[in-house]
Amino acid sequence: MPPILYSLPFAVQPIAASFAQIDRTLLEASAILGAGRWRTFFRILVPLAVDGIIAGAVLTFAHTLGEFGVVLMVGGNLPGITRTVSIAIYDDVQSLNFAGAQRTSLVLLIISFAALAVVYSVTRKPWAGPSVS
Repeated sequence: MPPILYSLPFAVQPIAASFAQIDRTLLEASAILGAGRWRTFFRILVPLAVDGIIAGAVLTFAHTLGEFGVVLMVGGNLPGITRTVSIAIYDDVQSLNFAGAQRTSLVLLIISFAALAVVYSVTRKPWAGPSVS
């Protein structure tokens, strides 16, 4: 639980920014057409803010994936309960098992790269064309 609370600001900022960029006239049109708040939220707001929601989720995931200090201070290092990948790397280095630490770090790197690749492929909009400045 502590890494979630510690990483929450990494999700809030991009999500709030994406919701703030939505044109308010769309919400007014939805209200005029008789849609309720929940229907407007799920049918208009969420689809328009999906890029920010994905960005917030990935930033939170990436930050939590490598979290070390908060987990170690608050949760301790209880095997099977509070042990995270970053603590496993730390334990391997402390026990001079550098090969194990390198393997775990490589797995962590591959997972992070795969997550970023998935996000890029999901948020990529080939139909938008090149941006003109």
